[in-house]
Amino acid sequence: MIYIALRIRKLSFECHNNHPTVIMRRRGYIISINKDIALGTIVDTNEQEINFLIRELIFVPLINQEITFIIEMTESGLIATDIELKTESK
Repeated sequence: MIYIALRIRKLSFECHNNHPTVIMRRRGYIISINKDIALGTIVDTNEQEINFLIRELIFVPLINQEITFIIEMTESGLIATDIELKTESK
């Protein structure tokens, strides 16, 4: 299996077995954090709730923190991945 990923600004270009796809980053904010089960919830700009794994983060999550992320399909359903703190545009 061949896997290539290239990030340019807010788009990710991925190629899986010579089938390129474009993945856009989503924006949202954290609405809940459950440290007991290491799971948090994000609401995106479409008011969709998406879970994320706290252990995947490289920062300490806070309620109402603005973030960007990508949604991936896993065996247990949709999950937010590649979560980053939202930065101000210049």
